[in-house]
Amino acid sequence: MSIPDEVIEAIRARADIAAVVSRYVTLKKRGRSFVGLCPFHAEKTPSFSVFPERNSWHCFGCGAGGNVFTFLMRIDGLTFPEAVERLGRETGIEVQRDPESQARRGLRQQVFDVNKAAAEFFSAQLQSNAVAQAFVRRRGLTPETVQALGLGYAPEAWDALASTLLRRGFPGPLLEQAGLARPRESGSYYDLFRHRLIFPIRDVEGRVVAFGGRALGDVQPKYLNSAETPVFDKGRTLYGLDQARRAIAAAGEAIVVEGYMDAAIAQQAGVENVVATLGTALGPNHLQLLRRYAPRVVLAYDGDAAGAAAAERSLALFEDAEMEGRILVLPAGRDPDEFIREQGAEAFRDAARQALPLVEFQLRRLTERAEHATPEGRAALAQAVAPVLAGIRSPVKREEYVRRLAEEWCAGQLYRVRDM
Repeated sequence: MSIPDEVIEAIRARADIAAVVSRYVTLKKRGRSFVGLCPFHAEKTPSFSVFPERNSWHCFGCGAGGNVFTFLMRIDGLTFPEAVERLGRETGIEVQRDPESQARRGLRQQVFDVNKAAAEFFSAQLQSNAVAQAFVRRRGLTPETVQALGLGYAPEAWDALASTLLRRGFPGPLLEQAGLARPRESGSYYDLFRHRLIFPIRDVEGRVVAFGGRALGDVQPKYLNSAETPVFDKGRTLYGLDQARRAIAAAGEAIVVEGYMDAAIAQQAGVENVVATLGTALGPNHLQLLRRYAPRVVLAYDGDAAGAAAAERSLALFEDAEMEGRILVLPAGRDPDEFIREQGAEAFRDAARQALPLVEFQLRRLTERAEHATPEGRAALAQAVAPVLAGIRSPVKREEYVRRLAEEWCAGQLYRVRDM
């Protein structure tokens, strides 16, 4: 696709590069420029700068730089024509396509289009289904939250969505590529989501990239996510980030929960800096995504052994990302959704403020299970905590934990891991 140079220059001149970058990076004004943490490499001191007068950006840490188009290409994986088209839509400058280019329209945009149509279908279905509406009310979601999050309902029929989208002209293979339907041997298509409350999953720009479905009947799995597609990678996506990113930047921290309902109830209650993972463990790409907005993450996992174990496994990820990780310990058997509905948003905020550093949480769990009364028990504890301490990259921080453990619990036996 060939775009005239004058169109590209008109879009470049009209686009506000600081506004575009601030969707992904928390920027602070410094003279005539803006600075923030680079979204393309791990750093604690801001070295990423945006220069509105030159319509450019540059990271003095990793050396990356360019203009508003190259920023979108790099951060969202767009081609140059896709970046130009996106900014063209935002600035009100039309980018003409010739017939041949129109026929080769990018698969990503087609998936966005069919996802948008599917979200509208699910939303309309919720308005007319008493079972889904009763479930929403029972879980404490208000009509305002339902509308803000775009919640919907997938009917029980095998092909309610597929048949609707096919009639609207979307081709069957596209429904499959978007993770909305699967083909039968006969050539027809059946829906992936059936009799489920639907949570649209959006990117930071608010575009629907996938769906999560909560079963309303006695079926498994209880939660079902879209398969990965050209626009959806669950290891790089967090539910609710489009709604929460500004609150995360303002608070200086993100609270990460496990479920859609946890995030929905928290945001509804006014705890707006909450996002959820998508049926997968917190990964390095999730942290890289969050560090664009804040340096600290609080893990608010279910108060059971599995939640605690998941928090423990996250320690190395935070060390690698050079981010501060904390764990909000909830009462056993309670998830954030239940906790907030029973005790209120302020109690949840208080618990978040008292969240323990991940290292301290892990060491406490080990010492609570240890036998302190005998030399053998203390030696076993020293052996158990040694890998945790060795994983702390900061020598100062590691020495501090060694000193505390040695003084409080282990009578000096841990000093042998000082230099690990």
